[in-house]
Amino acid sequence: MILFGALNFLIGCLLVPVLTTLFPGFIFAKALAANSAAAFATIPLLADYVADESKGKAAAFLAISIGLAALISNLFVKALLYLEISLGMCYVITGIVVFVALCLNNLGLKGGHYINTHRDSTLLEGSNNQEQQISIIQNMKEAIKIFKSNGWLKISLVLEMLGSSDFMVFFTFITIYVKALFPEGTPENEQNIVVNNLQTLVIFPMFFCNLIYGYLLDKKNMALQISLFGMIGGAASFILIACSHNPKIWTLSLGCLVFGGTLPGLFVVTNYLGIKNYPAEKRGIMIGLAGLVGFTGYFIIATGGGLLFDYWQKNGPFVVCTALLGLAAILIVIIYVRMNRKSERQENFRDV
Repeated sequence: MILFGALNFLIGCLLVPVLTTLFPGFIFAKALAANSAAAFATIPLLADYVADESKGKAAAFLAISIGLAALISNLFVKALLYLEISLGMCYVITGIVVFVALCLNNLGLKGGHYINTHRDSTLLEGSNNQEQQISIIQNMKEAIKIFKSNGWLKISLVLEMLGSSDFMVFFTFITIYVKALFPEGTPENEQNIVVNNLQTLVIFPMFFCNLIYGYLLDKKNMALQISLFGMIGGAASFILIACSHNPKIWTLSLGCLVFGGTLPGLFVVTNYLGIKNYPAEKRGIMIGLAGLVGFTGYFIIATGGGLLFDYWQKNGPFVVCTALLGLAAILIVIIYVRMNRKSERQENFRDV
């Protein structure tokens, strides 16, 4: 699956420079590149090979790895832009590098180079044989029942749809928003470098903050507090960015720093809840359903944000993301309160 995703990404990156129209060519190329992300599912590996008491740190390590890869990519692309290599060629070079790296990663996986190689292979083989006899529709129905019966998994879906989607929307719109703030005639390369610098500011605080989030998840069980903190911080960062009307103003940089230190924590919590609560025999289908929910949220928010950008005002996407983070926080608190009440009723029933 990882190899399939890497190949999708490479083909998408190779197509981008040769396309001259947005529809349908460029959209198809970007869809291929985005589709690759669906195959880079790391939750099964983390769930199978990481001890229970370290799953929070594992989720944090995953988010930090994503941030580190993004930082290296940003610095790499920035170097290419300084060399005045075209943006299309940047896609090609990045696609080749990512493809080679993921192929090497696959060789490591097949060679058995894991941090912890202990697992009950007999149990997994038995569950795999059982899964082959169950239809995909039945699998989906059972997975949906598990989502409905577990309050924490409901919270993870809210984080996927209204929380994590805002993270992707940020990177979708920060580029066109910042470029819209430049006066006409500003060289394209100068605009790209400023955007790249802002994206780098997002990534730096992720390293330190996500380590703290992982520790708090393992030692203090603070999934709810981290989720709410991430949403409040994300809303504050969106407000700072929406109030910036100059591509080099300090509020824009501060907003990116705050964003990087808070909202990425939702990735840590989402991965942690999935690693901890997905049953081993339903893990694949539940990851697929969660990904579908996340993509649906991203599609709705990105489409609405694009319409606001075109027909209302340039900071419209960040305004709507702020409102959605508030809505997500309210939904999570409601689910958490109901979950606690249900747990109390069950305990009272046992006592009786």
